[in-house]
This record gives sequence, structure tokens and C-alpha cells, in this order.
Amino acid sequence: MSFTGVTLTSKAQATALLANPALNIHHGKLLTCVWREATAACRQDGQDQPDWGRCTLSCANITWTDRDIASVRARILALTASLTGEVLPGPLRQRTEQRITRLSAIVAAHEATRAASTAETGRRMNHYDRLARLDQERQHVQDAARRLLSGTARASSGSPTVASLARESGINRTSLYQRHPGLIAEFKANAPDAAVTPAAQALQGQLDAARTRIASLEQENAALRERVRTLTALVVEMNLEADGKTNVIPLKR
Repeated sequence: MSFTGVTLTSKAQATALLANPALNIHHGKLLTCVWREATAACRQDGQDQPDWGRCTLSCANITWTDRDIASVRARILALTASLTGEVLPGPLRQRTEQRITRLSAIVAAHEATRAASTAETGRRMNHYDRLARLDQERQHVQDAARRLLSGTARASSGSPTVASLARESGINRTSLYQRHPGLIAEFKANAPDAAVTPAAQALQGQLDAARTRIASLEQENAALRERVRTLTALVVEMNLEADGKTNVIPLKR
């Protein structure tokens, strides 16, 4: 595993890091405050850190780390247990159920965000691996094309077709069409018999139509996913704004 952080090599770098306002982070019991005076709901004159007694869940400085979410989950379990283990008055029971719903929404939103972030990180980490794999595949396809065109095929019948090119290169024909269409076109242009039959033309038309449909569906899927994320964030925000500073205190038995 490689080190992905930053090494400080001078006192000036350390001083700049400590002075960075974006790193003024404070951990609470159920949430984390990334303190910014301009957006703090608990802001008072001369204040340079959060006032937990005046904290509201609608504050823009609030964020939730995995550690916070673990605490939120524990709080949900405790509240749920209070519903089954104690006889609560109707209004308090209703308030507790609402609190559980809001906390569950926070957990769901966090998990959705973390999943997206993890996927993005994975895509970035795998970028160079994919490029290297594509370069390797490209070399295999070019070598296979040269063998087919020179009559020295090793793993296929030797016919100048895309099916033979796929077998000779060891790459699935679908993957070959998706990732190396340029090499296929070059191979067909240099093949002894470059004539395309009507059946092949019909299949190519169906393939092009399928690709267009797939691209359209992927765009629709991306739009729907973005809409779900937006609506989820909106629901969480509305719940937090409605929640305010309310604290649930179980009745002593």
C-alpha cells in the first residue's frame, strides 16, 4: 500500500497547516463541527470555536464522520430500546420515534455519500491500471492481426474475420468491439476479403442501435441517481431544520 498523504519538510509548511481555517475541526458526541465563523449558527462576537450548548442541526458547519455515524447508530439503538423497555407517554413516544427517523436519515445519507466517494476513489486509483491493460490488449490485437494477415495464425482458423481476430488475440469479441474499434477497422481494411455481407451489415446496424440505446439508458440512470441524491439531501436537510435543538430525555423510572 502506498502512502497517499503529504510530508511536511519545513517549519513554514507546518505553520501554514496549523493556520488553515478549514482544519479547525471539533468533535462532538454525535457530529463533527468544521468551524467557520461566517457560517456558524452558534456564532457570537469574538468566538473562535463552537458553542455546543447553542448548536443546531441546521448549521452549515456540521458534518458526520464514520465515528459520528457509529455514535448515531448507538443512539438509535438506545432510543429504540427506550420504546420497548419503558412505558412512555404518548407525546414523548411520538417524539422519540420522530428522532429515530431523523437520525436514521442522517445515517442513510452518510452511507450514500460514502459509497459514492469510495467508488470515485476506486475509479481514480484504477485509472492507470486500466490504461496499462488497454495498452496490453492493443498490443495483443495488433500482433494477432499481423499473424492473421501473414497466414501464421496460432489460435484460430486463420480466416480474416473479427471472430478469428478475437480468438487469436484472446480477447472477447464484445470487448474487442467496445474497446478497440479502431483496430478492428484497420484489420478489416487490410484483410484480403474486405467485403461485407448484407447479414453482417444488418448485425452491425443492430449493434450500433444497441450501443446508442445503452448510452441513452446510462445517461437516464445517471440522471435518476443524481435526482435521488438530491432528494435524499433535501429530506435530511428538512428533517434537521425541523429538529432544531430538541433533546430527548428518557423519564426516570
